[in-house]
Amino acid sequence: LRDDDTGQVATSIPLTVQNIAPTVALDPPTMINENEIATLNGSISDVGSLDTFTLGIDWGDTLSPNSTQTFHLAATALTLAADGILWDPVTRTFSIEHQYLDDNPSGTNIDTYTITTKITDDDLGVGTATASLLVKNVQLQLTVAADQNVNEGTVLDLSGDKLGSFTDVGTLDSHTATVDWGDGSPTEAVTVAEANGSGVLGASHIYADNGVYTVTVTVTDDDLDSAIGTFKVSVANVDPTLTGVSSPLQVEEGQIFTLGSLGVGLEDPGFDNLANPLQVGGSTETFTAISVDWGDGSTPDALLIDTRLNGSENVTTKATFSHMAHAYADNGSYTVSVVVSDDDGGNVTRTFTIVVSNVAPTLTLTNRVLEINEGETLDLFDLGVFTDPGFNNPLNPNGASVETFHYSISWGDGTLEEMAQSPAMVIDGQQGVATSGSLSDSHFYADNDADNTYTITVRLFDDDGDFDQKSIQVRVLNVNPTLEPLIATDVTPQGTTTLTLTFADPGADTFEILVDWGDKLNLPLDQRFVVETAHVGPTPTTYVLIHQYLGPPDPLHPAADIDIRVKIQDDDFGTLGVVSDGESNLELVTISNPGIGQDGIRIDTTLQVPQISFPERVQLINLVDASRSSVLFQQGLDVRASSGEARATTERFLELSVIEADGSVSAGFRLRPEVLQDLPALFRTLPDNHYALYVINVETNTRRLVIEVFVRNGKLIDPGDDSEGTRDRPPTDKQMQEPVSKGLEKPAAESTPADTPLAPQTNASLPSTDSFPTSVGSLGFGAIVPRGSWMPGASRWGAVALGLAASPATQNWARRIDQALAQATAAQWRKLQMHNPKKRKKQ
Repeated sequence: LRDDDTGQVATSIPLTVQNIAPTVALDPPTMINENEIATLNGSISDVGSLDTFTLGIDWGDTLSPNSTQTFHLAATALTLAADGILWDPVTRTFSIEHQYLDDNPSGTNIDTYTITTKITDDDLGVGTATASLLVKNVQLQLTVAADQNVNEGTVLDLSGDKLGSFTDVGTLDSHTATVDWGDGSPTEAVTVAEANGSGVLGASHIYADNGVYTVTVTVTDDDLDSAIGTFKVSVANVDPTLTGVSSPLQVEEGQIFTLGSLGVGLEDPGFDNLANPLQVGGSTETFTAISVDWGDGSTPDALLIDTRLNGSENVTTKATFSHMAHAYADNGSYTVSVVVSDDDGGNVTRTFTIVVSNVAPTLTLTNRVLEINEGETLDLFDLGVFTDPGFNNPLNPNGASVETFHYSISWGDGTLEEMAQSPAMVIDGQQGVATSGSLSDSHFYADNDADNTYTITVRLFDDDGDFDQKSIQVRVLNVNPTLEPLIATDVTPQGTTTLTLTFADPGADTFEILVDWGDKLNLPLDQRFVVETAHVGPTPTTYVLIHQYLGPPDPLHPAADIDIRVKIQDDDFGTLGVVSDGESNLELVTISNPGIGQDGIRIDTTLQVPQISFPERVQLINLVDASRSSVLFQQGLDVRASSGEARATTERFLELSVIEADGSVSAGFRLRPEVLQDLPALFRTLPDNHYALYVINVETNTRRLVIEVFVRNGKLIDPGDDSEGTRDRPPTDKQMQEPVSKGLEKPAAESTPADTPLAPQTNASLPSTDSFPTSVGSLGFGAIVPRGSWMPGASRWGAVALGLAASPATQNWARRIDQALAQATAAQWRKLQMHNPKKRKKQ
């Protein structure tokens, strides 16, 4: 306290100032939409004018990152808070914004949020206030796909974002979507891809049948608000197609088949959908089969549906066919056409290719046991039968087909395989019946082989070159030669006999002629046979063999009869396995032996020496075939006669030599071929002398004596006959009519010049008549003997035979003389000897 005198008194008393807590009043909006901003207005009341405040707000929005906020309010100036609060310190009012992203919780369309504020002054006075705010859900926006077109049974692909899209202001909303495809199928959940309230939809579907369908798409947020969108789908029908025909099918000609057996069926992507609204589309997928044309010219067959198997999504509906079985007549490529339809479309034609392969025929040969003898014909009237599934088809659009056949056959005996033989009979087949036929043939087997068995191989071909081959065996048996009874002359005073034999064999064999002349009595019986000659050629055949006895076979009985035995062996003799041993019957002929009589018998005791070899001559002439000779004398020439024709050796010719008084033989003179045509003319030109006529074989380098003759005054004479009368001339026709034995003389034994050394003459082979022309053959070789067999000086028959060369008419006479000499018996010879003038003189 101060007075006016500046005096003062100071004193104090305590004073307490109590703070008054502030209060807050709120003015919030009543309702907002989700994702909108709510503005909270409020005022603060506080008596303390200088107080500052702290404002805390809880927005009640737990989904927001700033669901609670704190603001510091200044007291001295208008302040705009950085956090978005508008503060007026004078009036102490504020305005604060907050965005509600979503109405919460989910499942409701409107949610209430409670806003709580707390105001604290700087003296820690606290005031609170609350307010309510409604946050409303906002309906989303949906956009669906445009109208679609698709085939039945085909996937309608609206995956990804192709089904539709949507937007939602509630960025925190979650969404679900469904689609109703409009075909009665269950509503389907849709895949949703979303972010910040927007999203896309994707789905796919397969329609069972054609029609126009309305698709409904529904999108719903988590607050149960939905958006619906629709679009149209036009589903087109698909015609049925064939299954199992992706590549050409394979069958064989004549093979019976069905489409089902080939795996061919029907399919359609459509399938049954019993829930499908009737006003939209069908509920079942059915088929109608009309016909099948096989492409081979045959009448199309009716076609029916056999079974049907309903499909489903991604599984086609399938069906099988029922029809008459079919077979193709011939191989080739055929286009098959099938006409079908389903319940929603017209008839359609489906085609595919069938390739028909050829089938070789099936051959079956006879099962008979085949056995024949050599030289017989095998008659295979039942050679074989065959079948072939192919048959004729005159309606074939690729050209009329005819099933033809031919066969080849190898007989196993070296015969060339016969080609292009036609079957004996062919019966055309038809569908389900094979073409059939039969074969018949025959073959001549000339000979058997080592094991008696030949393999017959048959190949049957069809017109396409395919074949079947089968074999059978035939047993061809050897047949033994057959030897006829022998004819032999009694031993002449000169020690010779003439043996005539004939044998036959049906086979094309080669033969050896074995003779036991009865002059090897010191040997065992089976060792007395000698191979006289070999025969190659056809049979029957006749051989005339002349044998020289060097002395009486039985010295103790010089005049004893002689047994001559003959047998023939073919080339199968001694071969293991042959049924017949190849040896003929044994024939025996007994001849008389004059023994040692008053007339001396000239016995050639010269050593058996090899034949003289001559150098090969440069000039050769061809001699005529044996078939032109009228006298049958075969001597085992190397002539192959399997074809039935003789082939003469061409390297032979005649040579004329002079026999000197001392018996030596001069150098030979080769006769020119034209000289042989007229031998009488030859003799007329020769000087008087003693001549020998030889056959020279250049091929074997050997020579054979044919005849010795005496020429006087240009004609042939008998030096033992003083006269040159009728015996030196051919007989008259009257004489030819008389018996052959009448007036014949057996040649007398006279001394002869010594022979030129030759090969042994015993059993020597005479030259075959196939070596000479007709003029030479007409010499009558039946009267020609090797030198040393008869006395050349007394060879009237040889002279007569040479005289006959001038006239072919006398050939029959010469042949009759030969036959008479060969067949004469001992008694006949004795009669002949009685007519011998010289013998009568001696008697």
